[in-house]
Amino acid sequence: MNREDLRRILRSRGVNPARYSLDGGLAHDTTCLEYRHKKKWCVYYTERGYRFDERCFDTEEEACEDLLARIFP
Repeated sequence: MNREDLRRILRSRGVNPARYSLDGGLAHDTTCLEYRHKKKWCVYYTERGYRFDERCFDTEEEACEDLLARIFP
């Protein structure tokens, strides 16, 4: 799974796009996926400009699976 696959899954399940970002950022009350310059894929939750529960992965697939599991526990 990659970001585009994940985006399609989230849309098909009716997830409000304001609940997630697949391009990183620090939007309030959002689960984010971000590709970093050190070739790491990171997933985290943002609130009031801070990152929480951040986990980084070697592959895009692992990160996408983690974000999906956070939204649908």
